[in-house]
Parts: sequence; C-alpha cells; structure tokens
Amino acid sequence: MRDRCHFDSFVETDDGITARLTDLDDDTSVEIAADYLVACCGGRSAAPEALGQRAGDDSVLDHSVNIVFRVENLWTLHDKGKAALTFFIGHDGMWGGLTAQDGRTLWRITLHGTERDVDPARIDADAVLRRAFGGPFDHEILNVVPWTRREWVADSYWRGRVFLAGDAAHQNSPTGGFGLNTGMGDAVDLGWKLAAAAQGWAGDGLLASYETERRPVALRNVAEAAANFQRYTLPDT
Repeated sequence: MRDRCHFDSFVETDDGITARLTDLDDDTSVEIAADYLVACCGGRSAAPEALGQRAGDDSVLDHSVNIVFRVENLWTLHDKGKAALTFFIGHDGMWGGLTAQDGRTLWRITLHGTERDVDPARIDADAVLRRAFGGPFDHEILNVVPWTRREWVADSYWRGRVFLAGDAAHQNSPTGGFGLNTGMGDAVDLGWKLAAAAQGWAGDGLLASYETERRPVALRNVAEAAANFQRYTLPDT
C-alpha cells in the first residue's frame, strides 16, 4: 500500500510492467516493477487511456451535485422517521435524494437531472436544505461536489499485462447499488486468475477469460442502473 501517490504512467515489456508514481507529500518520483498492472482507478488515470478505453460524452446520463452536510439527529426535524435513503418529490417530480452517510451526523443530498456541468460555487446549498426540510435549521455544509453520471462499459478489459477492473472498466448510475458489487465481482474473477498465472499453473486462455466472463455482467448491470435512473428522472431537465 502506498498512500498519497499519483499514478503517472507505465511501460510494458515482454516479462513485466514498470509503473511510475509521484509521491504527493514530497513530489518525488517512484518506480515499481510488477508482473501485471490492474487499473482500479475509476477510469481517469493513464492506464485505461493507454488501452484506448475512455468514457466519452455519449456515455453521460446527467451531471449531478452532492451536498454533504453535518447535523445532529436529523430525523427529529421531520415526521418521516429514520431512513437510509429519502427521495424528494415536488410538483414536477423527483428532484433529489438524501442519503445517510454514517447514520448519525453526516448526510448527503444529491441533486440530479442537469444536462451541463454544474459550477459548485453557484449552488445555494443552504437553500437546497431549506427546500428539502421545509425551512431553516442548524447545520454545517461540508462540501458541494459536482459529478458525472454515466452509462459506460469498456470495449476491452485487457491488453497484454494490463487489466481494467471496477470503475476503470465500467461506470454506472448508482441507482440500484451495482457499482461496488460489479467491481468486487471483477476483483474475485481476476484475482485468482492472476494468482494462477503468477504461480505458473494458468492455462493459455485463463487471463483472457476474465473479459469473457465479466464484460457481459457489466453490460447487464450498467444498463439496469441506467434504466433505474431513467424511471424516476424528470423528462426535461
């Protein structure tokens, strides 16, 4: 484990991988030699792009905004009781959702349905909370974060000694909870196959079977997550 390191690039040879990292604490460069490289980076690092795999604009479902805030005993401020997930519905349909982060003091409201990138500086987070709960209340805004909701699966999961897993290989709307589950399935499938290759008992086609087995699962799960999102989004946002 190397905390606070940025993955910069890699070089592949016939017998291994050399990856270059930057230590963010002292800005020094570090090289690591390995048999294989697995990109679990969310799709924004140099590894997927080096394989020609990048989520384009056609994969965007919408641009959402997360508002993270702190308040004690939020459930006492309304009459709906405790819940892990709450949807907010207005005259025009559903406009956001509240998710418990730690079940006690940390909460997240997600605003979804915008067609363009949102500047977080233009979001009146206090007004959003007042709208959600019907009036002002004591709270602390911790962060306002824009993010892009996608429906995307890489055309290929591997090349040579480099593999993609998790969000580096597929990105989906969180509606349905498929992201982490699909990524964990990737890790289980690829993990034992890499172990077999490293230990010398993998057949010629074993590593290639990772894509064969996992990509159809991602296509199904990503499509279902997008369908879940489209079922409750506003038509003209």
